[in-house]
Amino acid sequence: MSNNYIKILLLAGLALCFISSFEMNFSFAAPSPDAIAIRVIPNPDHYSPERWYREQGFQGSPQALLVDGYEAIRDGRTVYVNAANIAEGALYTNIYLISYNQSAETATEDIFSQILSHWKFNTNISGVGNCSDNEIACLADADCPDNSYCSSSKARITRDTKRIADLVEIKIALAKYKAEQGQYPMLSAGTYLPDITVSTWPSWQETLAKELKLILPKDPVNQLGDCPEYDQTTCWNEKTKEFADPDTDNDSFELPAGSNAFVYEIKRLGLDTSMSLCGTMESPQARAITEYSCTSYGIENSPPEFRGINLPVGYSGEPYVGYIEAIDPDNDSIGWEGIDTMPGFPWQLWSAPPALSSTSIASQKSIRAAKVGVAGNYDFKITINDHKAGGQITKTFTIAAVNRNLPIISPQADKEIIIGQSLDFTVNAQEADSQYPLTFNVIGLPNNLSYEAVNQHNLRIYGNIIDQVQEYAINIIATDSYLGPGAPIDFTITVSNNPPVISSSPLTEVVGCVDYAYQVVASDPDSHNLQYLATGLPAGLNINSATGEISGRPQTRTNSFSANITVRDQYYSYSDPFSQAEQNFTLNVKDEEFTLTPPDNAVIYVFPSQVDNLAALYYPGVTFFGQATVSTAYPVTYQLSSPPAWLAIDPNTGQIQGTPTNNVNDPNTYDITVTAANNCGVSQANNFTLTVIPNQWCGDSATQTNFTEECDDGANGINTDQCTDQCQKTYCGDGVIQASNGYNQAEQCDDANSSNNDTCLNSCQNAACGDGYVRTGTEQCDDGNATNGDGCNTTTANCQHVCGDGSVDIGEQCDDANSSNNDACRNDCTYAYCGDGIVQTPNSSGFYEQCEANGTGTSASNQYGCTNCQWTGGWCGDGSVNGGEQCDGGNLNGYTCGSYGYTAGSLSCSSSCSFNSSSCCNYFLTFPNGARLQSNSLTATFGFWKIAPGGSGPSGNMALSLGRNYFALNADNGGCDSCGWLEPAQNCDDVSCWAVGVAHYCEGVKGTVTTSHGSYVYTTASNQTNGYDTYDLAHGYEGYVQTRPCGNCCYTQFNTYANVTCEH
Repeated sequence: MSNNYIKILLLAGLALCFISSFEMNFSFAAPSPDAIAIRVIPNPDHYSPERWYREQGFQGSPQALLVDGYEAIRDGRTVYVNAANIAEGALYTNIYLISYNQSAETATEDIFSQILSHWKFNTNISGVGNCSDNEIACLADADCPDNSYCSSSKARITRDTKRIADLVEIKIALAKYKAEQGQYPMLSAGTYLPDITVSTWPSWQETLAKELKLILPKDPVNQLGDCPEYDQTTCWNEKTKEFADPDTDNDSFELPAGSNAFVYEIKRLGLDTSMSLCGTMESPQARAITEYSCTSYGIENSPPEFRGINLPVGYSGEPYVGYIEAIDPDNDSIGWEGIDTMPGFPWQLWSAPPALSSTSIASQKSIRAAKVGVAGNYDFKITINDHKAGGQITKTFTIAAVNRNLPIISPQADKEIIIGQSLDFTVNAQEADSQYPLTFNVIGLPNNLSYEAVNQHNLRIYGNIIDQVQEYAINIIATDSYLGPGAPIDFTITVSNNPPVISSSPLTEVVGCVDYAYQVVASDPDSHNLQYLATGLPAGLNINSATGEISGRPQTRTNSFSANITVRDQYYSYSDPFSQAEQNFTLNVKDEEFTLTPPDNAVIYVFPSQVDNLAALYYPGVTFFGQATVSTAYPVTYQLSSPPAWLAIDPNTGQIQGTPTNNVNDPNTYDITVTAANNCGVSQANNFTLTVIPNQWCGDSATQTNFTEECDDGANGINTDQCTDQCQKTYCGDGVIQASNGYNQAEQCDDANSSNNDTCLNSCQNAACGDGYVRTGTEQCDDGNATNGDGCNTTTANCQHVCGDGSVDIGEQCDDANSSNNDACRNDCTYAYCGDGIVQTPNSSGFYEQCEANGTGTSASNQYGCTNCQWTGGWCGDGSVNGGEQCDGGNLNGYTCGSYGYTAGSLSCSSSCSFNSSSCCNYFLTFPNGARLQSNSLTATFGFWKIAPGGSGPSGNMALSLGRNYFALNADNGGCDSCGWLEPAQNCDDVSCWAVGVAHYCEGVKGTVTTSHGSYVYTTASNQTNGYDTYDLAHGYEGYVQTRPCGNCCYTQFNTYANVTCEH
């Protein structure tokens, strides 16, 4: 410092250590009266500069700033800094006050600013750290990018100082809340876990801050440690509703290792509650302040740090060696977990990713690889761990690889080529390390040129060039097998195009609307295809773009046109200006000369509009047809001048056609002009005369006697007058009633026939009774007079004969003047007779009739037959079978129940003379097992014996009775004769006698008889002994076993019964 100086005062409070340093050189023209004072004031409450300022009762509006990373405020000439002081392993905070005098010189103010910008605290703390998201070396957070923080000891102490000041601020707000509310904020809802919030959780601001009505500060880092399978910001699993607590075996709330955050927790003990607020401190000195440090979260350990990083540049294809050193602030032993080459990041063409090896220095590891790959930056991670809570650090490092031997390409001469032609040449290249094959990148080639590598180190360029005609700057770069690009070479390829040449001369004169042809002849020096264009040609002329022929008919009058012919080759558009040839000439157009011939003069008649049929006209030739012609073969347009409205001309063909339809207005002599004009407007005109004469026809109201007309009332459509629409007189007999016909006769009717027996007489007068003509279908007579009773009653019965008047008139057989049909004269005045369908008593012959048709046979007066109007044929009940009857009373006509298939019962006759067989029946024997047997009578032979009462053996008839009848049949076995009752004596002892469905008995036997159904013991007695077979009884048989004093014979007998019924 020079002799010119400014006074700097250091003022201390109770204690002061030299913890600050600054080195500055100042130069003054003269001694300055100004002073800058620095005062150090202990801050045992760890207030922030803003809080300390307010606690002193200051009322200003200070501005916030940072001094060497520490929070500070400025109020005018004074700055207050809250900075840490590390002494004997403990952290203290002081308020550093620096100020300068009023009215200070500008130089003093500059010096003051430089002091603030160069002031360094904690110079007794050493150690360089790294930024959290890269390898940048740092001392403070200001050395790192935004959202990144420094790992140095100084930076950690700086952040811890702010953490403590922020926690003090929050505790002051909580104390105020409790004083007002009587309790701390209870986080029962609105947070992940009841009673707890963390500064990384949304509830820190949304719940706790809102409750305190302020914006809460957050931790300077405000990150939670690694928590896989949880949200990385909050370490909360929304699905399981769990927090990533590192120790779930205790009741304490703990943050994951490596966390930096504030924690607010309400603790309940019965009805009492307390509050805990803390932050995770990074430095061991701050962790010692237990009032603010979260000591229960396992963060008291200082993790190891990377130092002395030496990762030199590696060269492609060569070995690599680098070094990394690590230390632990707590002198804990460090474990190295090897290199993490970051999966998915390719170590392209390296022999293998680098590996970690030990060296002779315990804190140092070497990074080695046998061969470096492609040039570039390669990231990898190394993890070190002091095996304590929060003691694991992972950091990403980068090795830069460089390729020092690059390919060399042989220079190339510039090339020239005609567009569309082929080009093919080779470019040679070499690489000193022979790191083949080489890869080429070519820039700037014209379109359609391709390239490919050949022989591992040469480049072939080839193809047909189709691109803009110009000079192309070609750039070629060769890359070796380690992707190392060599120095590029540059040369040019010039693409050119020679324009076409026109060798023909044009035809410069043409007639308007007449064919024109000019063949443009051109050639191309480069043998390219040609395209022809033309401008300035008159309308109607066009050029064929492929052949160059100009043809067509100019649609214009006399005029001159400046024509331009352009000939281009197929690549003309690739040139600027276009590669083309042009021919300019003047094309003179003159008018066409031609003549027009009109139709011949003509005379025609009117075709009146009121006439539908041309044949009705007396004069033909009512339509005019004419043709106008021109002497040119080219199209013209025809028109008529002042023609009658009914005459027209086809504008394209010149055909003239028309028919006059008004017999009054159209007759005239017309002088008509025909004009023809070509498409260019050249026209010719000529005239012809057309004479129109009135026509005559039936209906023109004039009687034309020379055309056989008798009259003509204008064909008024009325035929009830004296003239028809055919111009003939009406008459009686024409089928139309005229009040006065053409012959002045008054008609009452007109049926157009010659009969006087209908409603209209031949005189066209209505027919009437008394006119002497019998009207068919209406009159029975007409004698032409008015006398009644002369056979035709004219006045009383309107020309009718009257039946029933007692007078037999003409056509009547009788007339008895009554209304009865049952006498001799019927109501139609004809005689009654047998067969007229009416029973008369008597008829006209005096015969009394009984009937006129056959009856139904119900009685004597309604018999089956009617003969000569008398009853015949009998009836039901007369005892005789007739008229379709089956029987009549007791007369069964020889029929019995047997006639209907029955064997018993009686057949009777109903009141309607038909058989009643309901009393007929057949005999049936129904056995107990359901079997049935039909019998023709109650006395029949069955082949078995009926048991008393009654009955006999199989050789005679058996007398049956209705109801139950009992039977027996021999069916013996074991020596018994089926045809007789007895056989020679046979000992039945131990003899098996059997039969299915029968009863068994043994005669004169003592002992046991065995049947198919069991064994039975019988005892011989003087009289018979019966033993019953239970099987037979169970199956409905009344079977029994008998013993008789007949000797020793074993036999079986079938015993059963049947119900006898007579069934219809």
